[in-house]
Amino acid sequence: MKFMNILLVFSVLFLNAQVLNVTKDWNLVGAVVKISNLTPFDNECVQSVFVYKNNAWISYSKGEIQSIDKGVGFWMYANKDCSIDLYSPTTPTTTSPQPTPEQIKQIKNKK
Repeated sequence: MKFMNILLVFSVLFLNAQVLNVTKDWNLVGAVVKISNLTPFDNECVQSVFVYKNNAWISYSKGEIQSIDKGVGFWMYANKDCSIDLYSPTTPTTTSPQPTPEQIKQIKNKK
């Protein structure tokens, strides 16, 4: 049963990841998960990010965007071809217990 808890936690974490493969120039991108951590956009590849909200274009580079909701499209200007790893962790409603080193050994020995 402990092994199932470990897999569940890893599954939840990976489901909330998104990798953006962008090319140099403007890219129209869609968020498949809520992007609450925008720091991956702070790199040499990304020049600007724009989201249309409340009948206006707002810019991440000007500090106007704190997050991008799931399903929202946004424009991003890339200075070069690159991949951007986005990770938006969710807070689980219940906390799974972490296995001890002894429990991990027991699980490995059962295989």
